[in-house]
Order: sequence, then C-alpha cells, then structure tokens
Amino acid sequence: MLFQGFHWNVHPGDHATDSGGVWWDSVATVAPRLAAGGVQTVWIPSPVKGGSGRWSMGYDPYDYYDLGSIGQKGSVRTRFGTEAQLRAAIAQMKTSGLRVMADVVLNHRDGADAQSNVACVPGGGAPFLKWNVFNPLSGRFPAGPNAFHSNTTHCDFDAPYHDAPFGQDICYFHDYDRVLDPSAPNNGWYHGQQGMGATADSLVAWGRWIMDDLGADEVRLDAIKHIDPAFLAPWVVELSSGEQPFALGENWSSTGEIIAYHNQVESFNSTFGSGGKDANMAMFDFGLRYALRDMANGGGSYDMQNLNGAGLHFGGLDPFDVVTFVENHDVDRVGWQGADCSEPGAVQTGSTCVKPGIDSGHDPIVSRKHMAYAVIMASEGRPTVYWKDYVWFGLGDEIDWLMALRRSTAQGESRPMNALSPGGTLPNNAFNLSDLWALTRDGDAASGAGRYGMALAINDAGGGELGTYVNTPHSNLELKDYSDAYAFETTTAFGDNRALVKARGGNYAWWAPTGLYPRPLDEPASAFNASAAPGGKIHHIVLRASDASSLVVNGAPIQPGDQVAVLAPGATATSGANVAGIGRVGQRLRWDGVHDMTIEVLGNGANIGADGSRLNDGDALRLVVYDADTQQTFEAGSVAWASGGTGFTFNPLRPASRGGAFSFGTTDGDGMYTDGAVSLVTAFEAGASTPPIVLTGEAGWRMMALPYPDLGLGGSDPANQGGAVTPGLLEPLYTAGYAGADIDEDGSGGYANVFLYQESDVSYPLPATSTSVPTGRGFWFYAFEDDDPFTNGTQGTFPKVLPASGTPLATDHDFGITYTSSSAFRGGHLLGNPYDQDLDWDHADWTKTKISSTIYVYDPAYNGGDYLSWTTGVGGTLKEGTIPVGQGFFVYATGSNPRLVAPSSARLGTWSPINGLAETAPEASGASAKNREDTLPHVRLRLTGQVGGHNRTARLAIAVDADAAPGLDTRDALAIAPAAGADALRLVAATPEADALTVSAVPGEALIPVHAEAIASGAPSDAEATLAWEPVALPDGWTATLFDRTSGQSYDLTTSGEVRLALLADDARLDFPDAPEAQKQGSAAPSLLPLRLDGSGEARFAISIRPAITTETSGGAASTFVLGAPLPNPTSSVTRIPFSLGASTDARLAVYDALGREVAVLVEASLRAGEHEATLDTAPLAPGVYVVRLTAGSETLTRRVTVVR
Repeated sequence: MLFQGFHWNVHPGDHATDSGGVWWDSVATVAPRLAAGGVQTVWIPSPVKGGSGRWSMGYDPYDYYDLGSIGQKGSVRTRFGTEAQLRAAIAQMKTSGLRVMADVVLNHRDGADAQSNVACVPGGGAPFLKWNVFNPLSGRFPAGPNAFHSNTTHCDFDAPYHDAPFGQDICYFHDYDRVLDPSAPNNGWYHGQQGMGATADSLVAWGRWIMDDLGADEVRLDAIKHIDPAFLAPWVVELSSGEQPFALGENWSSTGEIIAYHNQVESFNSTFGSGGKDANMAMFDFGLRYALRDMANGGGSYDMQNLNGAGLHFGGLDPFDVVTFVENHDVDRVGWQGADCSEPGAVQTGSTCVKPGIDSGHDPIVSRKHMAYAVIMASEGRPTVYWKDYVWFGLGDEIDWLMALRRSTAQGESRPMNALSPGGTLPNNAFNLSDLWALTRDGDAASGAGRYGMALAINDAGGGELGTYVNTPHSNLELKDYSDAYAFETTTAFGDNRALVKARGGNYAWWAPTGLYPRPLDEPASAFNASAAPGGKIHHIVLRASDASSLVVNGAPIQPGDQVAVLAPGATATSGANVAGIGRVGQRLRWDGVHDMTIEVLGNGANIGADGSRLNDGDALRLVVYDADTQQTFEAGSVAWASGGTGFTFNPLRPASRGGAFSFGTTDGDGMYTDGAVSLVTAFEAGASTPPIVLTGEAGWRMMALPYPDLGLGGSDPANQGGAVTPGLLEPLYTAGYAGADIDEDGSGGYANVFLYQESDVSYPLPATSTSVPTGRGFWFYAFEDDDPFTNGTQGTFPKVLPASGTPLATDHDFGITYTSSSAFRGGHLLGNPYDQDLDWDHADWTKTKISSTIYVYDPAYNGGDYLSWTTGVGGTLKEGTIPVGQGFFVYATGSNPRLVAPSSARLGTWSPINGLAETAPEASGASAKNREDTLPHVRLRLTGQVGGHNRTARLAIAVDADAAPGLDTRDALAIAPAAGADALRLVAATPEADALTVSAVPGEALIPVHAEAIASGAPSDAEATLAWEPVALPDGWTATLFDRTSGQSYDLTTSGEVRLALLADDARLDFPDAPEAQKQGSAAPSLLPLRLDGSGEARFAISIRPAITTETSGGAASTFVLGAPLPNPTSSVTRIPFSLGASTDARLAVYDALGREVAVLVEASLRAGEHEATLDTAPLAPGVYVVRLTAGSETLTRRVTVVR
C-alpha cells in the first residue's frame, strides 16, 4: 500500500521565515495512523532545493544536495521545511514501521545562475545564450552547457528525450568516452565507464546518496516519458549494490505506450557497476485512473463494461509492475498560493498569508470517489492513497476499511465481469448491465493463510439495487458483504461456483465467505479462537450499546475492550475458547461503548458443506465473555432474548457511504440457532461470583490487603520443595518469608517478599504465618514476573489474576490503631480495605478521631513507583478517594488515643483494580473533592521529564479554602518516599517545619515553598523537565503566583502555562532515611518515611496565594486593625510598613521567608490605639518574596514585600 504524502502546492507555512515550514512535520504527525491503517510506504515530495526556493514543489531541481540547509534561491528551507525537519520526519516514519519513497526528478534542471552559449545550434546558425550554468552552494554537481541539450553529442531539441518542456533538459550521454580525472580513482568516474556521460554518472552518485544518506527505501521517477530508457534502466539498477530498490515511473501516456516504455527498461541487464542485474520498473496506471474518473463523474451514464479492459494489468502488464491510483497532485491542482493578507479568502500563518488557487491541468474526481477506491483496493496492482482523500476529504475511515478487506481477501488472480459469465439479473432483466460491474479474486489457498478470495460488485445507477449471478472462486459456501452495506444478509455460492452478487445504487459491495474477521493493523487479535470453518450460514445476534447497563461482566456493566462470542459445540469458557462467531463492532473485535455489536454465528445448512465447529438448527446459543480488566473468560448466564418480531434500531460502526443507524426487527427469540435468524440480547450476567484481584504492570511492590476475614496469604509451595499447597490470596504467585509460603524464611538471605509495618517501633516485621494478617491490616508484597522460580520453564507474565473468595465482612470495622508519641513518624499505619467492595474514604460515616484526613496508596505505575494521596474535602491524585478491594493504604494518627472505624455504609458496590490507579486520575493533578457542595479551587502543577531513561510525571495539588483556619492544618498531607533505587521526579510543597506536602488547604495569604527534583537510581540527578499548570479559579480579587528563585521569574497561576527547567543534582533536595533491609533481587520496599528538605538550600519555587485586600468587616464597618502596604515595594534597602490599631492591644509584627521561617520581628509589644509604623531593613535578607504578618488581638493580617538586588 502506497500513500502519497503531499498534494499540489502544499501549505508553505510562514513563507517569510526559514523556520516556518510545516509540511515535513505534518507528514511525521500522520505516520503512526498510516501504519495502523495498513500503509507500507509513504511517497514524499522531491526534497531538493528548487529554482523557486521556498515556493518550489521540488519539480524544478536546482541543488541536488541542498535538502533545506543552505541559504540560496531566497531561502534556507524548502517549501516543506528544513533538512532537519525532513530527516526527523523520515525517522518518525521508520519508527512507525513505514518505508519512504523519494520523488526523483532526473529529466531537467532549473534556476540556473548564469547564461552561456549553447554548445551546438541545430541546423547551423550562430550560438545563442541560454540559462545553463549551475553553481550550487553545496559545491556538488555543478553543470554547464554540455550537460544539457543541445550539445556536441546531441545537436538537437527533438522530442521525446531532447526537448525541454519543463526546464533545461539534461543530457545523459555527453563525454561518455573520456577520462574525467586521470589523477582520481577510477579516472574520476563514480561507478565506472557505463556508456553514460559525466552528468549521468553524477546523477547515479546522487541517487545512491538519496538512498544511503537520506534513507529513502524506494523512488518515484518523475516525467520518465521524457527520459531515455537507456539511461533510466542503468540508473535504477545502480541505486544499490544489492537488490534494486522498488522504482516507480510516471509516464503520462496511453496504456500501450506505458507498457512499451516499461518493457524497454526491463529489457536492460547491467554489465557494469553492480553487474548482472536486470532493471525492474513499476508504472502508474493512468488508463485505469481515467476510466475511474469517467465512472465516478459520469452521474450513472458510464458504461461499466468499459472497466473490463481498462488499465495496465488487463492490458497485459504483470500486476507486480502496476501501481494504481485514484487521484494525485497532477490531476488535483488546488493548492496554496501566496496572497496579500487583505485579499478575500486569505489565511494567515505567522506574518504571511496564503489563499487557495487552481493551476492548469485540474481534472479531479468530484463524486463517488469511494467506488473508485473500492476498485483499486480489490484489483491486482499496488494501490495508492492520496493525501487529501485520506486526511481532508473524509475518506480516511473508508480507506482504512478497504485496506483491511484487501489484506484479508483480495489475493490471487483477478477476473473482470466479462470473464464471469454474468446472467440471471436482479431484478430479472429489468436493467442494462452497463450499470453493474463485478470483479473476483481467486484467493491464495496455497499460502495456508485462509485467503478465500472475494467478489466486488459496483452499481453505477443513480438508485435501486442491482445484482447478477456470476462465477466466483467459491463453492458450497455462504458469502456476506464485508463492506457492511448489507448488514443482515448473505448469499450462497452453490456447487457450480455461481452466486448472486449485488450492490445498491452509487455504491459497492464486497462479497466473501462468512466467518472472516478483517481488522485494522492496530486491532489486536481476538481472545477467542474462531474454530468454525468460514462459509457457514449465519444467525445474527445484536448487542446494543444502549443496553450496556444490563450486560454485566464481573459485577459491572460491560466495558470498552471487553469481547463477546458464541461458543462452538462442546467448547467451554476458557482462554482461547473455540467459538462459532466473534462479536464485532465494525472491523473491531471489542466493545466500544458507543456502537452496537453484532455476532455472526456460523451454522451448517442447506447447499453448504458441514463443519463440526459450526452450530446446527436448534443448538443453544451460548454467549461467552472476555473481561479485558481481569483477562478472564466467562460463559454468560441469565441471558435475556428479545422476542421474535421486536423492532430495534441498529447503530453500527461503518464507513459513511455504508449508511448510519437503521431500524430492523428480530426474527427469533428462543436462544437457539436458526439459519438466517436475527436475535437481540438485552441482558446477561458473566463473571466470577467474587471478582478476582488483578495485578497489572510489571514486577514491583504493591500495598495489599485481604478482602475477606477468613482469607489468608497462602502459598503455592511447589512440589519439589516438599510442601503442600496453602490456600490463600497469593497462592498462585511466588511467596517467601512466613510459614506456609513457598519458602519459609525469616527474611535473612533476602528471600522475604511480604512485610507488615509496625507503628510503635517503625519496623517492617514479617507475618508469622499465612493466616496471621488481621482483617484491615495492610501488607507490602513484591510481585515477581516469574510465578515459580524453582523451574526453568516459561516465565510468568503480567497481569496476575488472584481469585479471591471467602465470607465478606458486613459490619463496621475498627482498625484499632495506636499512637506512639516518641515515634519520629507520628503514628503511621499501613492498613487495608477490610471489605470485598471498594471503599469511599470521604464517606460521612467514618469515625476519624485524631486521624489525618489524608490516605496514601503506592502505585507502581505512577511516576515509576510512587504514592498517590487523597485528602477528604480537598482532593488529590488518587481517583475520587476510592480504596479498591484488596488495597493497602497508609494513614497517620495525629495524637494520643486515636480511633479509626470504617463504616459498612462506605462500601461502594464496585470492584476496582489495585494498581494503575494514576492512569485514571486527571492529567493535571487529581480528581476533585467529593462530598462538598462546591469543589475547592486547586492550584495544580505537573512536572514531566525523562529520568534514568524513563518518562516520569509528578503532580502537586494545593487546595485553596477561604474558610480554613490560619496556618497549615491537619488536612495538609505529608509526602512519603518512593522505592529505594527508583527513577522518579518529585514535586512537593513544604511546611514551615520543612516537612514535605502533597496536598494543602491554604487559608488567608500564604507562601508555600515548592520543591522539584529528579531522582535517578535512587540518587539526585540532573534532568530537563517541564513544569506546567492549569488555571486556578480563585475568589474575586485573590491572586496566585509562582516564583522561581533560580531564574527570578514569576508566573500567574490563574492562567495556564508551562516553563522548561534544568533540575540539578546539587540543588536543595529531599532526604529520608534508608528503608530497612527488605531485599529480594535488589528490590527494596517503598519507604513510609516522611521526606524532609535536607538543609542544603532553599526550595527553588514558592507559591503565593493572596486573598483580596479589604479594610472592612463583613458588616461593612471599618476594620479594627489595618496593615498598610509596605513602601517602597519592591525594595532593595529599607521599606516602611504602616499599620493602625482600633484599640490598645498586644501586637506583633513579624517577617517570614518563602519557607515560612521567621526572619525578623519588627514589633512585639503592647501598643495604644492609633497609627503606627515599622521599618524593615532588607540588607540581611536574600532576594525573594517575604510575608509581613501583623497579629493583634484575635486578628491576623498579612502583606507581601519583595526584596530585589
């Protein structure tokens, strides 16, 4: 599949600048989608600098070695961009798995630098001046008069090879018999004496450079009608010393002339240079293109039987040398031209404007283009997809669809309609066959790939349905239309290969045996095995997206990614189960939640062969469901079938030309197979009675819990270790460190991989036995890739499915937590969800006495292994504060006699995965707070960058609550360390005590230090990163500002923005004690220890959140106390700070830095009522932002002052 990666006069970008080119970047952007759709090669425009500089489309080559890097012809870049952009686009295409075809112009050259007399004047006469001297600044491949016609070798301007319709016509054979440079190797020739001249030899060298240096894989050769085959043949052969690359010629001629030229090229065999290679050349099929144009633009008047002999293949050329196309840049001549910005229709880019324009030769297909693409996708030859059709004109989805059909069924020899013995028309003899055409492909049975062949039917009439019986490559098989124009219909290919093929007016249908599943390349294979032989009868089953809430999988509505099928006779619901039909949504094999699904169940019936994996009339239709989340397979129960005669609307996913939603009705509702029936399933239940816990991702630590009071840890205890299996949650996995585990160790020797956490002495004890973990107690578990390290068999893989069963807890649960005042970790507890359902941390019925309102969950998928947090009433990065089933979590007790009781009413009735939680959190920083009428505004920061070769993201959310108490309160959350040896980014705020915060509730005016750092392999590291923020919606008059101490810049956080950072290892950093030894293969458990700034410097950033300034009380009267604005501000020396007291009182006026540390006390005394003033000498202070705080009576007022130097 070839994709033309440009159109005529592509957008030149800002044509006033050398950095304004956009096309190479555009090609790079679409590359992944092209690869996913099925494209193999992208044809890019001629990349060389043209004579018209940045306006050139590449067809006026000037400097062959300037790809957009040399300032000449008015620009450095080409129309498409710079050489760097070109090479980046090629790299992206190759990364996406695509090949690159370079457009090559060998016939002519343009944009000469000077005039010189021609070397020879045909017919005699005086020589005349001509622009034929080229001195490109690359210094490579200069040229003079003898390089062009006319010259002393060819003293003529005769067509087709010596005339000059496009520029200075290149002569390939001048001076072919002389020594170019006797002092140079090979006498100055690049590839040896080849019967070609010096100019041709230079073109051979350039061709190799395009392949080897630029990285082109194939070439498209422009205007070869004007190039002598005696040159072109050796040129393509010499592109490579090995196998000749694919070469495609554009010869805009009749079919006969194209084939004759092709045969001249392919008759050449190299006897020099590479030696012993035949030239190979493919040709564009202009004859077929113009036939398709006449068909599509004919409005139904075209005689479709003209297609029987149209094109190169039906003209006798080998299909491997045929490249078909519908449109290209030479027939669609609408493009962008330079314009004054005041002109109507002008579009501005940067400082310049362009507008659409049409050049000569415009001859596009303007209607029914989908029919033309259906022909080239079904036909032999290599089809080409045009940029505008795929990207602009809305045909991309249809072309993707057709590419999938071609890969699946369009193989083998092709036969046009006149070779298919058409007859027995539909309606019977009611029309002329000039409106209907068919084409078959015989298939490729010898390949063993199940390629059955197909039959294409195209109806050129303005309306109505036409059909005819034709010979097909099929016998005793049922066929269906894979274009999906006929959603619930089939046709039979009888024993004599005859089948009725039909199509609706102005459309096509693509008939092939039932039971095939063409799919896009980016659609993974089904979880089921389609064991039923293709070509069976069909019972259609419909599942509607509108019924999703009643289609229950593992206790929840069916989710996008889930799969549904119907079991084959005798099959069971296991992984890779044999099925008689797979559910599909369009060409996708997975539920998408938007469109309806159909299952085409294959059965045996009259006029087709029998197969044991198909169903028979009366067999039960047993639905089987694959749960994508748990990767488990279940047979559906409680299936509800709509009764026969029930009307419904079917909403398919299919190309627009196939139609949208339509009404239909059921014919059967008993849940039994019937040939040709249509049934509707409105409900089912599939899944385990208790859904499993699933570990996704990769090897690493998890915080876990036992979801049932009577469920233990378990251990598989392999037989070669001499122990019996211990039932429990972890039984399928490798375990070590407790009685009943695979290895009963005490942790010495690095075997243990299960640990508890002890608050009283801050230790990581091992559980004593498999059953000694109390309800509600969390534990650390390191999940290995290999489930059985004692064998040398196949390594295990993720996800790991842990079936869980037991008697669920139905009452409130008191965790019985303690508080040890002497602990440096202030009552940290590793707890676990005690229920068999997800638990809501924000539920109002919790008992939280002297308990921090923040919980922490370690997620191995977040930031390379890091903590998510959630604070009740504030929010955070853990989705909605939900504690999944089987999830451990960390919480702090804040004082003596704490109590934490989980209410049974907080159970959510859902079952969520226990890792990968960050993937569902909002990108900026987390979900918003629950259980509040109005969500608190949040300052949300996101730090992204690459650390240790991994892409990492850290987030910080600071909630702004105007009603919060002064200072940092119990809703503020400690940050805790990720795993030792991790590659991570950290982005945290810091309290005045230098403890790190991840979530803060901020009252009044506050300055919050913010620390950013990179950690590679557990150690501080240099890194490039981007700090971004969302706009925060604050109360009227409030401000939020981010200050960067390193750069001296400030940023308004009420508008979105980002800044690039250089994080340095020797900046201020966070520090924490090493985790206790808890090693297995070098993996330490993530520490629960609070992070602290290590004192080596100040936090780089500070966030100032400032309320509106008012001197009035809520009642409107003047405030008792007023703190005036410091003057001057900013200041570099001394500033005056006025304040007034409405009554005599104790007053304190102090100054704090960005870390909240007190740096100066200006007033601390009993003062009389009235006006006062204090002076702040800033000489001892470092540059930065400081807060001046006045405390008088029961009031606290603040102002901000900035110190500069």
